[in-house]
Amino acid sequence: MPSIVHFRDFAQLKRVDGAPEGWTTWTPRAEISPRFAVDAAAGRSGRGALKIDGNDNPAAYGAWRHTVAGIVGGRVYRFTAYYRVEGVQHERRCVSARLDWRDEKGNRARPPDYALDVDRVGAWRKVEHVAAAPDNARSVVIELAFGWCAQGAVWWDDIQLREDRPSPVLDKEGRRSGERVVRAMTIYHRPRGTPSATESVEQFCRLIESAASQKPDLIC
Repeated sequence: MPSIVHFRDFAQLKRVDGAPEGWTTWTPRAEISPRFAVDAAAGRSGRGALKIDGNDNPAAYGAWRHTVAGIVGGRVYRFTAYYRVEGVQHERRCVSARLDWRDEKGNRARPPDYALDVDRVGAWRKVEHVAAAPDNARSVVIELAFGWCAQGAVWWDDIQLREDRPSPVLDKEGRRSGERVVRAMTIYHRPRGTPSATESVEQFCRLIESAASQKPDLIC
């Protein structure tokens, strides 16, 4: 199916305030901002890529962002992008790509979806995610992030979002059914002053049991 957006050859794109048109940079705080650039000599085709480097700061974290309008709730979308790194030991810790679905008022429609690495093509790694947009989604923010690697850098290129056909799955009886959202919960607890390891474990068990009323599929 045709692409809704497809970004590549960044050196050829119109610049607005130093960034490719439609793209912005983001960081939680100015003092931990990484360094952003359009590397005209990089890219899968050698015609430019988005770059983020650690700026010699081990706390640096930030992202390139682009908002895609015209999302239709309930429809399925496929996101793909390619990245390569230098000086990065733990890629999954430092590099991430996600889709942040927004409603008509620009509020978050649900927690963001993260794309996972699915293939490697030469020095470039491909990430991909297929998901149904929330029913109330009207736009989605593509976020390409990098952080916590003072001497490292990442390049992003060939970024694409397109509408996809729903993928039927088999239920327990072997019949085709629609995909569903899995409800996951997390429990954070640090037992203090307990008389034994057994009591510490029992504290966790009581917390897990108390969460059962919310019908989670998975508790971490």
